Amino acid sequence: MSHSVSTPERGWDFGLNDDDYIALVKCSKMGDRPTDWVAEDPVQYIPVSSMRDAFQRSMAVSEKPKGATEGFELRVTWPSCTANYGCRITFADTEKIQYRRLNDNRLVTLRLQKRGIRITPQVEVGEKAIKNQIIASAVPILKKFDCIKTTSSRFPNNCQE
Repeated sequence: MSHSVSTPERGWDFGLNDDDYIALVKCSKMGDRPTDWVAEDPVQYIPVSSMRDAFQRSMAVSEKPKGATEGFELRVTWPSCTANYGCRITFADTEKIQYRRLNDNRLVTLRLQKRGIRITPQVEVGEKAIKNQIIASAVPILKKFDCIKTTSSRFPNNCQE
């Protein structure tokens, strides 16, 4: 997320409420035109309240400001680990996650410290994860969330009423 320290209305969370969610979707370029992008599964959600909490507890990484043409904004990231293949989780503790890739049974180990920040498993041993799924993160990752009664469920697979 882009963030300005000096201009509050350019902060990463400006205009967001604690009960809002950030949706994460990997998109891949699939052609030459500017609109040739395809969204990939899964869609994952992060509660804004959790992102704010992690940001305040220094569990997000603020990188050097961009150049003057981009408003000298910082880039803020919340560390995570993603499954690069469909897999089954074989081990998870506070230090590492291990999974076996479904396509070739290869064992992959991921350390749960990213840029000095301890991240937490978002999966359990025995669970299957799909490609692009966040399996460890500094913030909780949700596959679904409860909609408030005033929200329409345009996306019924992701919103539970």
